[in-house]
Amino acid sequence: MPVFSGPFTTYYEDMEILNKLKEVDGSGSGLDADTLDTFEASSFATITYTDATFPTVPASTIANNFVTFTTDDGLVLGDSGYNAASFATVGHTQLASTIEFATGATIPATYHTLQDYMNIQGAGRISGGVITSNGDGTVAVSAGYGLIKTGSDYIDDTVFINWPTTASVSLTDNLLNYIYLTYNSGTPTVYATITRSDTDLSLDIAFGRVFRSGTTLSIIQSGNEAFCITSRVHERLILTDGGLVRASGGVISATGTRNIASTAGSFYIGLNNVTTAAKDTSVSDTFTYWYRNGSGGWTSVASQTQINNTQYDDGTGTLNDLSDGRYGVHWIFIRFDGQIDVVYGQGDYVPADAISASLPVPVPTILRDFAILAAKIVIVKNASTFYSNTSAYATVFPINTPFNHNDLGLLQGGTASEYYHLTATEYNTTVPKYYGESATEPATFKPGDEYWDTSSVGVLKKYISVSVGWKTITTT
Repeated sequence: MPVFSGPFTTYYEDMEILNKLKEVDGSGSGLDADTLDTFEASSFATITYTDATFPTVPASTIANNFVTFTTDDGLVLGDSGYNAASFATVGHTQLASTIEFATGATIPATYHTLQDYMNIQGAGRISGGVITSNGDGTVAVSAGYGLIKTGSDYIDDTVFINWPTTASVSLTDNLLNYIYLTYNSGTPTVYATITRSDTDLSLDIAFGRVFRSGTTLSIIQSGNEAFCITSRVHERLILTDGGLVRASGGVISATGTRNIASTAGSFYIGLNNVTTAAKDTSVSDTFTYWYRNGSGGWTSVASQTQINNTQYDDGTGTLNDLSDGRYGVHWIFIRFDGQIDVVYGQGDYVPADAISASLPVPVPTILRDFAILAAKIVIVKNASTFYSNTSAYATVFPINTPFNHNDLGLLQGGTASEYYHLTATEYNTTVPKYYGESATEPATFKPGDEYWDTSSVGVLKKYISVSVGWKTITTT
């Protein structure tokens, strides 16, 4: 290619011209030959079509060197001569109903899109919907947003929705009113009903309950909430179930000589499943014994294999010996990690008292917070087998806790804080007393008192009054 330079003509090859241009090309040069309005190729998204998905373009849609694809993609392609300003920026909305899930089955799935997945979610409040009294027997409901069904079927579309403030909702007097929102063909509407079945929490959004008594309203926000459902259900179970809840297993049985065994267990902490391995202390497993240390704490003795048949916890800090023919009680716990613990009973019991004995409280903190009561074992002194083994899963043991005697029912007297108790003086002056055997009359006595007079022939004497004195009731 000739290039004129002064009186002479200089010839450059094509590659030489390209190299000359590259020397001055770049940002600010006004040339930017390898960009589109300063944008590099990496700034543009690429769309890959297969032969099966690339749209067929009829000849009638080709005009002015421009091809418009009439597909959902909104893709527009043009010929040369157009810069970036020639193309509109298109904001694309992808409908959930067009996003497919893999079905993983040879039979086509009835439901297979993202919208179908949303449709199995129920309605619920995300924010707003706060109920307040208007002071005239009606309530207002604040604006908010959440999820709601567009129809009356559980598989109808679940959509996000915003609702406006409702200034006044009428209530039925002297009854409980349920406040809720329906889709209402796209015009969200708040209603009040006294019949709970009028609303379906899978379809509608419940806000709460109001009891109306004239213009006085009692309000509770108790509707269905759509956010963080799994976390909130987990927390609710933790708070209401109080920790470890048994599903199956964890059964305590006798084995060997005063040994104990536990089957493998399945438990739940909230929504989380916890499993424990089977244990047998007649083989290689052990348990930890607990008794009070006498100063408000606990003494633990690890690596135990047999239930103690000679001692009980009397609270002194040292185990005391059972009396001959008496019974000891032992409380069996299973920890979350599967370890077995045993808490000594706190009585030198006769059989009936041992059977009715209550769980002593408190128990060691780790057992209160990290274990579940599994069984109660009763054993007679020096026995080689258990008198009884009662499952705590099938029996609710009463809790043995100290109480204030004045807190018992039916003790209150005629005057506040005066209970039907007797002082020592009242007891000695009003309650008849038996003095036992004596050859002489008691030094002090009152009507109703009795004693066996052994001065000559044994007779039962009872003091009647000052005028009557002592009267013989019977003789031996």
